[in-house]
Amino acid sequence: MQVDLVRADLHMKEKFRNLMQYYIYDFSGYLNFEIDETTGKYPPYPDFDKYWANDDKYIPYLFKIGSCTAGFALIEALQGRRNADSYMTEFFVLKKYRKLGVGRSAATQLFEKYKGRWLISQLSSNIPAQMFWRTIINEYTNGRYEEETHFAHRQISQRFTN
Repeated sequence: MQVDLVRADLHMKEKFRNLMQYYIYDFSGYLNFEIDETTGKYPPYPDFDKYWANDDKYIPYLFKIGSCTAGFALIEALQGRRNADSYMTEFFVLKKYRKLGVGRSAATQLFEKYKGRWLISQLSSNIPAQMFWRTIINEYTNGRYEEETHFAHRQISQRFTN
């Protein structure tokens, strides 16, 4: 399955905002998110607008299969902060496209596009995400990565350099 990365631009902002609702819905199983009783929507993603400043610090990508959107990623260029160059802020594959290699392909393409020191984190309660990232990173790095547990933030993180 051919997965194309498309760097999202300003005219895709509203589409991206709508996709975030599916992402937040998925996360509602791990965090205590509730929908707004008036609008029927989840709260907006924090700092969403910074991804639309057209700079190279906060970078949104869509995953496309042909003309269909299959998911997205938000990348933050850390520029050495937190001992990393790139941070996978968010990563989401629509349910229809899971277990088909879409996430693996998109992640690998992003790693290749942004060479350097990577940091990827998951909630400690999100076991499926941990399993996904451990598998992808282990395959990509041939087992050369580090994993950290951050009890205060309830997170697991992987680090590697490519």
